This record gives sequence, structure tokens and C-alpha cells, in this order.
Amino acid sequence: MGDYFSGVSPVAEYVKDREASPLALRDLREQGTIKRLALYLKTLLKQPLGVSQHILDDLRRLQVVRNVLAHANGSLADQRKERLRELELITELFDDIKIEGQSLVLNA
Repeated sequence: MGDYFSGVSPVAEYVKDREASPLALRDLREQGTIKRLALYLKTLLKQPLGVSQHILDDLRRLQVVRNVLAHANGSLADQRKERLRELELITELFDDIKIEGQSLVLNA
């Protein structure tokens, strides 16, 4: 997952240079990396990102997992009820993501 998000900036820079655009990815106020990249490419290239909704949904779910791991060290103690419900659904979809007690755990 880290490879995807770390790859967004180089792709955006390539498109910016190719299109000779003054607009940078960071200039857009869209929430979330995926949505911001999609809007950026649609704005500069005049065409959508071209990724299926299923893949975009999975990326969004993985971004939720990433945020809990990165910002709360996997702790679920202070997560909102809506986030906890979403994480429970995510664990049903991904075999390697589990909730153990008050922690979100990745089994690699």
C-alpha cells in the first residue's frame, strides 16, 4: 500500500511537467489521496483516472487501515464508532487484517 501512495507524487509531477501546467497536486483541496489524484488527472488530462470502482473502494479501505496504523499505532481505543464499524467490515474483506482486543493487526 505504501508503494501506491508514495507513487502518487511522481505520477502527478510527470503529468504536470508533460502538460506544462502550473497546477500542482497539492493545490487541490479534495479529501484523500485517491480522490485528489483522480481530480488532478481529470483536470489536466480531461479524462478520468480509469480505475474500477472496486479497486478504488479497496484502496480507500486500505487507506483507513493505514491511517489507524500510522496515527494510532493500531490502537482502536480512541476510534469513533463509525470507524470501528468500518474496520470490522474491512476485516471481513481482507484475511490479513484482524482486530485483536483493542488493536488492529496485520498478518503478513
